[in-house]
Amino acid sequence: CDNCSAGKFSSSRGSTYCNECASGKHAASSGLSACVSCVAGKKSVADSDGLFTLCENCPDGQYSVEASSTCSACDAGKKTELIDGLATDCADCEAGKYSSSSGYSSCTSCSV
Repeated sequence: CDNCSAGKFSSSRGSTYCNECASGKHAASSGLSACVSCVAGKKSVADSDGLFTLCENCPDGQYSVEASSTCSACDAGKKTELIDGLATDCADCEAGKYSSSSGYSSCTSCSV
């Protein structure tokens, strides 16, 4: 039997059928028995064949929850909150700072 390729899995040993990983999950290597959820702060990315083979960090000013296929921008007045270098949520700007539109990773000091 051949192993399932990256982006696919087989939950039954010896099965000749491979399932594709759902969005928000990935299989980075061949021969896996299950797909792995993308951690918060990352999104699943499809390869040229449309298979989810990896997760990548959300861009600056955007965040994601666990098992996401997309990242979302933080609203105005908020910034991305980093945990272990990954944007997992949005947080209010600190007192005396602001973000005037959505998608900010940091807040700007108010003019005096």
